[in-house]
Amino acid sequence: MKVVLYRSDKSSGELRAIEASVTAVVDQEHCHRCRKIEDLAVRLRSFEKRPEIAILLASDQGELEQFISLQEWLEDVRIILILRECSLLVLRRAHTLRPRLILPADADHSILGAVLHKMVGDVRLIGKMDL
Repeated sequence: MKVVLYRSDKSSGELRAIEASVTAVVDQEHCHRCRKIEDLAVRLRSFEKRPEIAILLASDQGELEQFISLQEWLEDVRIILILRECSLLVLRRAHTLRPRLILPADADHSILGAVLHKMVGDVRLIGKMDL
Protein backbone atom coordinates (compact mmCIF):
# COMPACT_ATOMS: atom_id res chain seq x y z
CA MET A 1 0.00 0.00 0.00
CA LYS A 2 1.48 3.34 -1.10
CA VAL A 3 0.54 6.78 0.15
CA VAL A 4 1.76 10.06 -1.30
CA LEU A 5 1.68 13.26 0.77
CA TYR A 6 1.96 16.43 -1.30
CA ARG A 7 2.63 19.86 0.09
CA SER A 8 4.45 22.75 -1.49
CA ASP A 9 6.97 24.96 0.23
CA LYS A 10 4.16 27.50 0.73
CA SER A 11 2.54 25.26 3.35
CA SER A 12 4.57 24.61 6.45
CA GLY A 13 2.64 25.51 9.60
CA GLU A 14 0.05 22.75 9.54
CA LEU A 15 2.42 20.15 8.11
CA ARG A 16 3.62 18.72 11.42
CA ALA A 17 0.12 17.90 12.61
CA ILE A 18 -0.77 16.42 9.22
CA GLU A 19 2.38 14.28 9.06
CA ALA A 20 1.80 13.10 12.63
CA SER A 21 -1.71 11.96 11.69
CA VAL A 22 -0.40 10.17 8.60
CA THR A 23 2.55 8.43 10.29
CA ALA A 24 0.28 7.25 13.09
CA VAL A 25 -1.54 5.15 10.48
CA VAL A 26 0.95 4.51 7.66
CA ASP A 27 4.53 3.21 8.01
CA GLN A 28 7.22 5.63 6.85
CA GLU A 29 8.38 3.19 4.17
CA HIS A 30 4.94 3.29 2.53
CA CYS A 31 4.60 7.09 2.56
CA HIS A 32 6.29 9.25 -0.06
CA ARG A 33 6.45 13.02 0.29
CA CYS A 34 6.36 15.42 -2.68
CA ARG A 35 6.97 19.16 -2.60
CA LYS A 36 6.81 19.89 -6.32
CA ILE A 37 3.83 19.30 -8.56
CA GLU A 38 6.19 17.81 -11.16
CA ASP A 39 7.33 15.14 -8.67
CA LEU A 40 3.71 14.32 -7.87
CA ALA A 41 2.92 14.01 -11.59
CA VAL A 42 5.85 11.64 -12.16
CA ARG A 43 4.76 9.46 -9.25
CA LEU A 44 1.16 9.33 -10.46
CA ARG A 45 2.20 8.39 -14.00
CA SER A 46 4.52 5.60 -12.89
CA PHE A 47 2.79 2.24 -12.59
CA GLU A 48 5.29 0.93 -10.03
CA LYS A 49 5.19 4.05 -7.85
CA ARG A 50 1.51 4.91 -8.23
CA PRO A 51 -0.11 5.46 -4.83
CA GLU A 52 -3.42 4.04 -3.71
CA ILE A 53 -3.99 7.06 -1.47
CA ALA A 54 -3.01 10.70 -2.03
CA ILE A 55 -3.11 13.36 0.67
CA LEU A 56 -2.95 16.69 -1.12
CA LEU A 57 -2.47 20.00 0.67
CA ALA A 58 -3.52 22.94 -1.51
CA SER A 59 -2.04 26.22 -0.29
CA ASP A 60 -4.18 28.28 -2.65
CA GLN A 61 -6.59 27.99 -5.56
CA GLY A 62 -3.71 27.88 -8.06
CA GLU A 63 -2.33 24.76 -6.43
CA LEU A 64 -5.80 23.19 -6.45
CA GLU A 65 -5.99 23.89 -10.19
CA GLN A 66 -2.66 22.08 -10.62
CA PHE A 67 -4.15 19.02 -8.90
CA ILE A 68 -7.17 19.24 -11.18
CA SER A 69 -4.83 19.28 -14.20
CA LEU A 70 -3.64 15.83 -13.01
CA GLN A 71 -7.21 14.56 -12.65
CA GLU A 72 -6.89 11.74 -15.20
CA TRP A 73 -3.94 10.34 -13.22
CA LEU A 74 -5.87 10.65 -9.94
CA GLU A 75 -8.94 8.71 -11.10
CA ASP A 76 -7.98 5.45 -9.36
CA VAL A 77 -6.40 7.12 -6.34
CA ARG A 78 -8.29 7.73 -3.11
CA ILE A 79 -7.84 11.41 -2.28
CA ILE A 80 -7.82 13.37 0.93
CA LEU A 81 -7.76 17.07 0.11
CA ILE A 82 -6.65 19.65 2.66
CA LEU A 83 -7.45 23.25 1.75
CA ARG A 84 -6.08 26.48 3.16
CA GLU A 85 -8.73 28.46 1.33
CA CYS A 86 -12.30 27.22 1.69
CA SER A 87 -14.39 29.69 -0.29
CA LEU A 88 -17.46 28.39 -2.09
CA LEU A 89 -15.68 28.58 -5.45
CA VAL A 90 -12.67 26.62 -4.15
CA LEU A 91 -14.92 23.95 -2.60
CA ARG A 92 -16.84 23.56 -5.86
CA ARG A 93 -13.58 23.12 -7.79
CA ALA A 94 -12.23 20.74 -5.14
CA HIS A 95 -15.16 18.38 -5.64
CA THR A 96 -14.16 17.79 -9.27
CA LEU A 97 -11.37 15.57 -7.90
CA ARG A 98 -13.93 13.37 -6.10
CA PRO A 99 -12.00 13.33 -2.81
CA ARG A 100 -12.96 11.01 0.02
CA LEU A 101 -12.44 13.87 2.45
CA ILE A 102 -12.01 17.64 2.22
CA LEU A 103 -10.58 19.32 5.31
CA PRO A 104 -9.69 22.91 6.05
CA ALA A 105 -5.99 23.18 6.90
CA ASP A 106 -6.79 24.35 10.42
CA ALA A 107 -9.20 21.47 11.17
CA ASP A 108 -8.79 18.87 13.88
CA HIS A 109 -6.30 16.46 12.32
CA SER A 110 -7.63 13.50 14.29
CA ILE A 111 -10.36 13.42 11.62
CA LEU A 112 -7.64 12.95 9.00
CA GLY A 113 -6.17 10.06 10.98
CA ALA A 114 -9.53 8.35 11.41
CA VAL A 115 -10.45 8.60 7.71
CA LEU A 116 -6.98 7.52 6.62
CA HIS A 117 -7.17 4.52 8.96
CA LYS A 118 -10.45 3.47 7.34
CA MET A 119 -9.06 3.99 3.83
CA VAL A 120 -5.93 1.94 4.58
CA GLY A 121 -8.10 -0.88 5.86
CA ASP A 122 -10.27 -0.75 2.73
CA VAL A 123 -7.19 -0.86 0.46
CA ARG A 124 -5.83 -3.90 2.30
CA LEU A 125 -9.19 -5.69 2.03
CA ILE A 126 -9.37 -5.01 -1.70
CA GLY A 127 -5.84 -6.38 -2.11
CA LYS A 128 -6.82 -9.59 -0.31
CA MET A 129 -9.89 -10.03 -2.51
CA ASP A 130 -7.76 -9.84 -5.64
CA LEU A 131 -5.71 -12.89 -4.57
